[in-house]
Amino acid sequence: MKTLEIKLNNGKPVFAWLDDIDDGALEQIKVIAGLPFVEHIAQMPDTHMGMKNGAPIGSVIACNSVVVPSFVGVDISCGVACFRTNLTVADIKGKEEIIHHSITRSIPMGFSRNTDKRRTEIEQKYGDKLNYAYEKYLMDRGYPEIVNRKEFASQLATLGGG
Repeated sequence: MKTLEIKLNNGKPVFAWLDDIDDGALEQIKVIAGLPFVEHIAQMPDTHMGMKNGAPIGSVIACNSVVVPSFVGVDISCGVACFRTNLTVADIKGKEEIIHHSITRSIPMGFSRNTDKRRTEIEQKYGDKLNYAYEKYLMDRGYPEIVNRKEFASQLATLGGG
């Protein structure tokens, strides 16, 4: 693997650790580099075009005084909801650890949430649907090396593992 040199008219540095880059990803890099708060961009070896109007997959984008969640991933904070309660800061002050523990215990997330026993139950009950979803949404899109079938199954009924 070599370092690909990407020249931009605006002079912002792009560091790329890959042999080649697709046109879609290159166009996304040019748009992002044109943003006034972007300092520099780094492209990892897995770089490829991301969602329309987004950042390429495999990007590391340094920004000045700005956080852009979609640069991290368009599904960042998926499953997160904000809502108003009648609780005040005084109500929860000093209870943050207990609250955090309750949330993480109650909300399934991550690859390890489903045990081997649970994965077997999922396979037996939803095997055909799992096969369909895996083929349709991962294999057909060219992602088999990114998410294998066991990882895919282990995230069912969870917030996922990223």
